[in-house]
Amino acid sequence: MKKRGILVVYYVAPQFWAWRQGRVRLLRDYIDKALVIFPFEENFYRERGVDATFVGHPLADFGAAGNRAQRLCGAIFILTPQSIGITLMPGSRVKEVRMNLPTILEAAAELGPDYEFLLPVAPTLERTFLRNLIGQQFGHAGA
Repeated sequence: MKKRGILVVYYVAPQFWAWRQGRVRLLRDYIDKALVIFPFEENFYRERGVDATFVGHPLADFGAAGNRAQRLCGAIFILTPQSIGITLMPGSRVKEVRMNLPTILEAAAELGPDYEFLLPVAPTLERTFLRNLIGQQFGHAGA
């Protein structure tokens, strides 16, 4: 689209600062403007030749953490408002989940039983895939 003279704006730019920083050049070639959600990302992208503007995180105004926890607890999730809940987010693609989830589960196990864990399932993943991967981690199928 950029080659055709159409302004291309990327909202929630890829987090290349965490993974594969060299790919920034691809973004620079294909977009005109990056709207970033973390303050430090603006400098990161600008230093690499991408016009970037920090616009804030879309969940920043969602409410206080306590209010969020109370809204999430209850009928939808099996969490208690008094517990310390931790969301495990290994990714949305099979390859990255296969690579990330085992290490994340190991870290969660190290924390012990005082925490409750929530693993959201991206629409790009099958629940059976996650159950099997978790089962392999803990030595039984279909966890």
